[in-house]
Amino acid sequence: GTRAAATQGYDVVPPTGWTMKGNMQWLQGVADNGDTVYLATSQPRPGPSVFRDELRFLESRGYVRVGDYMIPGGPGGRSAIVTPLP
Repeated sequence: GTRAAATQGYDVVPPTGWTMKGNMQWLQGVADNGDTVYLATSQPRPGPSVFRDELRFLESRGYVRVGDYMIPGGPGGRSAIVTPLP
């Protein structure tokens, strides 16, 4: 879960007080830092989804999906984890 990931040095999306605006601001920071992103979900659900929006956002900033990771086009920094909403 996110608590375990946070204790292992990952920068995780805070599960409490979550908002789409806050999520996208966090994701913008991830992209600004050039962080590699671990995807805790393998495939987006059919139809519109936050996960799909996150993937598109990162792709629009030069990220490429490699397995369970989104890799920045430039040099990376720390690792981040994107967790799916229930």
